[in-house]
Amino acid sequence: MLSPGDATLVARDRDLPGLAVLLDDDALAERLGSPVRRRYLRYKPGVACALALDVDGHRAFALTVAADAAPKLDKTVRKAPPGSLLAVDPAARVVVARPPADRDLPALARIARDLPGALGGLLPGVDLAGATLAPLTHKPQRRWVGLLTPVGGPPVVLRVHRPDEARAVVAAARALAAGEPTAGTPGAEPGAAAAWTPVLRGADPDGGLVAWTWLPGTSLHDALAAAGAAAGGPAAADGRAAADGLAAAGAALAALHRRPPGALPGRGPGADAADLTSAAAAVARLVPGLGARASALADRVAAALAAGPAPAVTAHGDFSVDQVVVGPDGRTGLVDLDAATAAEPALDLGSGVAALHAAAVLGALPADAGSQAPALLAGYDGPVDPARLRAHAAGGLLRRAVEPFRSCSPLWPEQTERVLGLAERQLAGAPA
Repeated sequence: MLSPGDATLVARDRDLPGLAVLLDDDALAERLGSPVRRRYLRYKPGVACALALDVDGHRAFALTVAADAAPKLDKTVRKAPPGSLLAVDPAARVVVARPPADRDLPALARIARDLPGALGGLLPGVDLAGATLAPLTHKPQRRWVGLLTPVGGPPVVLRVHRPDEARAVVAAARALAAGEPTAGTPGAEPGAAAAWTPVLRGADPDGGLVAWTWLPGTSLHDALAAAGAAAGGPAAADGRAAADGLAAAGAALAALHRRPPGALPGRGPGADAADLTSAAAAVARLVPGLGARASALADRVAAALAAGPAPAVTAHGDFSVDQVVVGPDGRTGLVDLDAATAAEPALDLGSGVAALHAAAVLGALPADAGSQAPALLAGYDGPVDPARLRAHAAGGLLRRAVEPFRSCSPLWPEQTERVLGLAERQLAGAPA
């Protein structure tokens, strides 16, 4: 059934009758005849909603649109590869399907039809006959990520983007590689460790395909969650294990920041202001009562970031413990550099701090995870302006304020307000 917050949203948005289906596990399961797990939502009020979900343990997605977009939904149904449609409800304007039916990611249909044919040009010399492709993530209409394992060869991370986004990703990847050689090669400073990051294996930007080397290991996010469970549940983390892992992540981030940014696209105060305004608007759409607070915070953070940024480094651009891999040998690497940019160090560090606090609110990490943030900064061991760090952390939290909704939490209204409050306290320098 719908949670109270979801029910309020459905009642407010009369243009999307299918929203009541996409926000309700029971309604979806009834239509599909199988258990479901909702994973990720993207919602534009009065226009459309996209949902990533598992149906009977396998990846799927659902779409619902307003009446004026019904022809596009009909086209999705008509063009869907054989066997990919799971449910169609014309009255509610809802379609549920497997990933190959995602028309914004056309490479998925080609891969499902003929994997060697679709990927042979991307990975020349790799024997794709008998290769397996395991899904990792799918954000409908945006991105799909899977692990390709050829017979007798090393795994490859395959990322499927919209073609326009793939071109930008590939350009940034090549600029990143040009800044400094990757894993195992000397850094820009004598004696400095190089960042352990994936290497671009192949790219077909017009086809929306990008392949990267795989960094084996465990995500730091999962390691921190496991440490919390071992220490007695979600309310407490194993302090030493968390501190060690975060310190290593800070050191890995410092190694990345030592790479010359070269031709990486820059990110300045104008981009920050636009993102913050968009984030505040997203909060207001979901919880109108928080709109004024979110907008005021966006203005204050943008003003703080407009004053005197530090010199740009090679920044991850979307740093969090989810993007940190602890290898079997204890080496710590950084993955998912699609958003790599030339920006000040505080962007990544603030993002990392924000992600810890936001994940704790969601219950994805122990409740005290945010208090472990100083270990990340200690491991980084580089000069960072505390005021700019606080501003970037506040901005990161504002951007994550709608993550509880996107993550399908039934408590998303309260959690959104908590994340917004954390952002306000970060900017003010008050204890979280």
